[in-house]
Amino acid sequence: MKCSSMIGGVLSIALATAASAQWSDNFDSYADGTLLDNVNGWAGWDDDSSMAATVTSERSRSGPHSAAVGNGGSDAVRLYSGYTSGQWVYTAHVYIPSDLDGITYFILNNEYNHGGPYDWAVEIDMDPATGTAREVFRDPGDTMSAPLVYDQWVEIRVEFDLDANTSDVYYNGAHIGTGPWDAYSGSGILELAALDLYAPHGATVYWDDLSLERAGGGCIGDFDGNGVVDTRDVIAFLNAWNAGDASSDCDGNGVIDTRDVICFLNAWNAGC
Repeated sequence: MKCSSMIGGVLSIALATAASAQWSDNFDSYADGTLLDNVNGWAGWDDDSSMAATVTSERSRSGPHSAAVGNGGSDAVRLYSGYTSGQWVYTAHVYIPSDLDGITYFILNNEYNHGGPYDWAVEIDMDPATGTAREVFRDPGDTMSAPLVYDQWVEIRVEFDLDANTSDVYYNGAHIGTGPWDAYSGSGILELAALDLYAPHGATVYWDDLSLERAGGGCIGDFDGNGVVDTRDVIAFLNAWNAGDASSDCDGNGVIDTRDVICFLNAWNAGC
């Protein structure tokens, strides 16, 4: 059973510096043409394989591959579990072709289960009819939308605090939304459960270089996010690790084990 007493046994162990990204995917580890159907957390909405994204070499931002959606309609999801606290930055890059023939969506769910129930935290509508990218939950009056960018890679960034229930959404550097994480329903569900790339259109849209990292440049040692690396971070980390919270997966390999404790302590001893 996990317990905080094991920390003394790993304090003197030295490993490589911890990576700042908690999770990332650039699709380069998959074979060209791979259907992301129950692959590394990817699936189609409601576990429908016909909705899954496809790995492609047609375009990429970095390396040989990206993920393609659309092409007659798709609804690709990437599932997460255990992200229930802390301050985070979710980053994605999208390539929208000039022949986009319908709204393409970037969605983060604070609740998701195949077959439901669902809840929505973030929704960016990239609409060729209006030529804008809009965050619909935080900007219902459409006062903050940004011009839609075609035929080049554009960054989407969501900064969110699951402890304070706050979030800010950016498209191509423009601030397009601010408000509570549970802005859609006010449900009080403060977690990250899924990414949803909804593409009910014929044109192909490409996604690449997705990442989830701690706010503040990935300073893992400052686990409680208060700007100071001290013993309170050790306590906060061990509480999350004992609970199996995904935020304690320090090495980002999807498994919460003693290697994460060593990873955290290396960062903590280094002051970040």
